[in-house]
Amino acid sequence: MAFSRRALVAATVACLAGGCAAMGGAVPARLSPDRLPTLARVVDGAPVSLAEIVRAHDATVLVWWASRCPCVKRYQRRIDDLARRFGGRRTAVLMVASNADDDRATLRRALVARRVAVPLLFDRGGRLARALGVETTPTTVALDKHGRVAFHGWIDNERTLGASGRKAYAVGAVSALLAGLPVGTPRTPVYGCRITRALGEPQRCHHAVDHRETGTACTERR
Repeated sequence: MAFSRRALVAATVACLAGGCAAMGGAVPARLSPDRLPTLARVVDGAPVSLAEIVRAHDATVLVWWASRCPCVKRYQRRIDDLARRFGGRRTAVLMVASNADDDRATLRRALVARRVAVPLLFDRGGRLARALGVETTPTTVALDKHGRVAFHGWIDNERTLGASGRKAYAVGAVSALLAGLPVGTPRTPVYGCRITRALGEPQRCHHAVDHRETGTACTERR
């Protein structure tokens, strides 16, 4: 669906007025692997046991994804970079889709159109997102093999593309986790598109955070 520039600006004003600031989710310190659900892989529907993945890796990185979120589009290259840099024997890097109105067919089309190779899991009903206190895309969560939440936040602090003083939060967190060191910044503010919990719920800010179209940055969630 195409949106006019006027609609984009109007939606941006609404977002900056607080439309994306509702719902404060609690982040658990740990989520037992036994409580982690088995999710379907978007491309083929194959079941993926998160419990097995978490137990088998020193770090499991989950990045929340949505088909229509401009922040996800803007950060896709950095999500891909995370997978290339860390994905392997010790680390699993996966994306998770929890939006109520993002069905598998829609998600598959988006993956193909953007040539995304990082595996995307379908979180039907948003159970995993709720369990981990995730409310926006592309929030990133890093778990150790015991289910401890080592990092919960934004990939970096670059709300506007090219802004100075970039801090690569997710890279630093995963590097520390693999080295057996404390994560320097285990929690950060998060920005982006609110995850919808029910069909027909407005995807606030989902088309109003692309700086190239609106001149604004992604909206903040603390």
